[in-house]
Amino acid sequence: TLNLNSTGQLVLDKANASVPGTGFAWNAGTLKIGTIGTMSLANALSIPASGTLDINGLLEIDNGGSINNLGVFNLNNTGGLTFKNTTVSLPNGTFNWLSGADITINSGSTLALATALAIPANSKLTNHGTIDLSNTISVPPTGSLANNGTLNINNVGVLSN
Repeated sequence: TLNLNSTGQLVLDKANASVPGTGFAWNAGTLKIGTIGTMSLANALSIPASGTLDINGLLEIDNGGSINNLGVFNLNNTGGLTFKNTTVSLPNGTFNWLSGADITINSGSTLALATALAIPANSKLTNHGTIDLSNTISVPPTGSLANNGTLNINNVGVLSN
């Protein structure tokens, strides 16, 4: 059994890292993907109310993967978030996308964006799949949106720069 509690940290800082399976209880504390860490998520991950997911490396959300965020999700300046062969929304709860981090939607994936999203300075949102936009994507002068797929601006959706 591995319990992540209070102010404890579990740092995954290698290629193909994974959250411990059976016997892992994330009750609080920080799960961190280090700068050289990569993790593929093909199942559900719940961030507890007193928990933080810090991404400094790469998190790939694969088919079947999802995040239920009751705490804090930080995509830090060296981090990357990639959606692979899945249909997802950005994590609910507190989602902090910091300058320098990138998000990629691969071919075969759909990002359903119902909440406003501001692309930070020096960051890129790259779409090779589909973005279904029902809110606002703001692109600052030093951020970028590279649309190599399909961008559906629905109902009250707005693309602003």
